[in-house]
Amino acid sequence: MFVSTERFIDEVYPTKIDKRLAMVAIVSALICLAIMVPYARTPLAQVPAFIPSSQTALMIMNLITAVLLYSQAMRVGRLSVLIAACGYLFATLVIAAYGLSFPGVFAPSGLIGGGLQTSAWLYTAWHLGFPVAILGYAVLAGRTHDALPAGPRRRRIVLLAAAITIAGATGCVALSTICEPWMPVLIVDGQFGRMVTYGVSPAMLIITGTAIAVLWHRRHVTVLDVWLNAVLWVWLCDITPGTIVGSSRFDLGWYAGRLFGLLAASFVLCSLLVEANKLYARLADSLALAEERNEELVRSRADLARAQRMDAVGQLTAGVAHDFNNLLTAVLGALEMIARRPTDAIRVATLADNANRAAQRGARLVRQLMTFSRQQSLKPEIVDVNALLQEFGDIARHGAGPTAQLVVQPCKDSPSISVDTAEFQAALLNLVGNARDALARGGTVTISVRTTAGIPAPDLPPADYVHVCVSDDGDGMSAETQAKAFEPFYTTKPVGAGTGLGLSQVYGFVRSAGGSASIVSAPGAGTSVTIHLPAAVPHHRAAVAIPTAIPVATRALPSPPVARAADLMVEMTRQPGATTILVVEDDLFVMRTTAEILGELGYTVIEATNGTTAINLLRQEPTIDILLSDVVMPGGMNGTELARAARRIRPGLPVVLASGYAARTVGDVPAGVELLAKPYHRDELARALRHARSVIPA
Repeated sequence: MFVSTERFIDEVYPTKIDKRLAMVAIVSALICLAIMVPYARTPLAQVPAFIPSSQTALMIMNLITAVLLYSQAMRVGRLSVLIAACGYLFATLVIAAYGLSFPGVFAPSGLIGGGLQTSAWLYTAWHLGFPVAILGYAVLAGRTHDALPAGPRRRRIVLLAAAITIAGATGCVALSTICEPWMPVLIVDGQFGRMVTYGVSPAMLIITGTAIAVLWHRRHVTVLDVWLNAVLWVWLCDITPGTIVGSSRFDLGWYAGRLFGLLAASFVLCSLLVEANKLYARLADSLALAEERNEELVRSRADLARAQRMDAVGQLTAGVAHDFNNLLTAVLGALEMIARRPTDAIRVATLADNANRAAQRGARLVRQLMTFSRQQSLKPEIVDVNALLQEFGDIARHGAGPTAQLVVQPCKDSPSISVDTAEFQAALLNLVGNARDALARGGTVTISVRTTAGIPAPDLPPADYVHVCVSDDGDGMSAETQAKAFEPFYTTKPVGAGTGLGLSQVYGFVRSAGGSASIVSAPGAGTSVTIHLPAAVPHHRAAVAIPTAIPVATRALPSPPVARAADLMVEMTRQPGATTILVVEDDLFVMRTTAEILGELGYTVIEATNGTTAINLLRQEPTIDILLSDVVMPGGMNGTELARAARRIRPGLPVVLASGYAARTVGDVPAGVELLAKPYHRDELARALRHARSVIPA
């Protein structure tokens, strides 16, 4: 946890050390006063430099204190602190005038004009005005009306208060100089006994004592209260020997009063400096802690990025295993068929080509998985977005899941971006996974690419941008969810179903790549998440002819050794009296090899690539004797659902389901349905078909 630095002496409660130090200062001053009082009238030598040096020191200390208190009032917004600051500023200005007006220092009757009474009345204004300001602080501190408004208005109030203080001090100086001939005489031949006679000194004592009493009875005492209390006690020690016990200038009481004044002026200043040092110490601790946390965050971000990639790989494991089992089925089946009839050159070449293509597809999947799982940091590189998405298709298809159709819509401009390829693909996979989760009953996930010039988002500068959008036709988001979607750990998924880091990781990636991200969604209208990335090269160049849409689930491959109909179904040449089998398989490699094996086993093969086509064929082709279907297929109907629907149309129809997933993940297999694991050999397929035909479902 960071250490707070927003604490000042008018907010901090005093420690025992603060109270003890203040008490020691007060008691020490009172003891010195008691010792000195009997000798207060003792004349001492006149030291002309004493007045300018002492007044300069007083002026500097009060001015620094005033500036610090004004700054604190501006920051904490307390009227009481502002009044205390005005008291110190008033004292600073009057002290300066008092030193300049003192007779015999710079001029016989003072440097600023006036008369012999000017300095006496300035001393009176100084010793009455300051305790009045502290009394105002004591009355207001902690009360309801102690708060200053925020913003520019507070600044204006602080400046106005300072201006009024300067005007008040200027008025006192003007009154003491211009009106001096008409004011009562307080000093006669250096004697100031009349200050007591006229009640001036008692008034100083009464106001100071009242301020002490109010401060003493405050409930919530702060460090500033403690030291202002000490200031006022020592202030009494200034007034008493200088104007009551003493009798004239330059006697012991007069010198002692000035020294007590210097001591009083130092208390709040020293306290402010000590608290400022504490604030700086806490700030240094906070900065050190922040630096340590930043290093931890850097390490955590790297760990999180690796964890996200590994988590993505983990989520894809089942799908990739299924895909590899399909590939192995095609390869092993082709090799087995080649071994059975190695002399048929045309057949061998066809099967070998099918096995080679399946193996190359497997190698591509391995490379893509290695890209996701590697741990080293990769440098950004300029990549063609269309080519990257085409290479990414297999992984993205698994990320979209078996029930969703993935469609990629490339951009005709073939735009390029400068990104870390692995991070970019991980971000896309994250978005595809979120789109998949929004499609509970299946649907379409679309990845589209477009380019624009200008400002695609408020937080981006004008430039050429490439926009990669992942959209779905799912349930959509509410406005509240959209506002929080990119926040770390925010998720609408059930507990344990998501970390809430996916979209925040995507946002962090695009920001680090110099781009931004946005969401467009509405309840029931689907969701589109767009990442805006700067184009690596301007995209106002010759367009490249690219298809407007590439359905990733279906790939253009050379025609297999069987003739295909326009409705994606192929019917092999029927052999008189042969058993007809409907093969439902979306993977064309597996379909080719399976059709070759079944043809050699004596079956007549009818092909379909999805459940809907298979249902239509079952209704139209009464000659179908057995159904062989993959479990995981696109189009909204999986193998188990197809088996149930087929049994409703054709009760007693033998069904074999083949799956590349583990048996426990296939789901509820209908009774009497044979389950065949991929990859399978020719004999295993033949045995499963015979067994399915021998079992009569109830």
